[in-house]
Amino acid sequence: MLQKQVVHPANLVFKLPDNVSLEEGVMCEPLSLVTILAARAFGAPKIIIADVDPCRLSIAKNLGADDTIQVSTNMQTMSTALNATWAGGKVCLVGLGHSQMTIPLVAAAREVDVIGLFRYQSTSSLCIELLWAGNVDLKPLITCRFRFTQEDIEKAFKRSAQGDNAIKVNIVSGSNHQNTI
Repeated sequence: MLQKQVVHPANLVFKLPDNVSLEEGVMCEPLSLVTILAARAFGAPKIIIADVDPCRLSIAKNLGADDTIQVSTNMQTMSTALNATWAGGKVCLVGLGHSQMTIPLVAAAREVDVIGLFRYQSTSSLCIELLWAGNVDLKPLITCRFRFTQEDIEKAFKRSAQGDNAIKVNIVSGSNHQNTI
């Protein structure tokens, strides 16, 4: 049975400004993942995205990546990133990789900063600020919308599992929602 309300710790709920829709608000967590938009909003001069999936690379290019590189699944992407980054540059590891990695220390020793990002700790307020200020547009990332019914929720999960061009699948409950995430 679907729940109409849930209890959630107050320190994990954020008030959205009037000009930020609930649909945009739910994108704050993925914004931490959408590194291209965040990097561009903070003034990164050149953004190159490496991935194994050509569809995601196409989307990355459309979102503003300066260049994309398709890598094979048996290639160590951190090694590639470190070797491809200029001295003084930054490499950001987003999400979980392998628990053990072998990386070329000489490449990292060229004053390349390696930044890890996993739990998006303390990013919600910043994401809301970026949305409020109009520094990022997350609407193109919402590719599928489903109603808040048992049948549609099942369809939404199936659609999300298919991958392809489904970037963000949203389940919306109609007009009975608060302006918080």
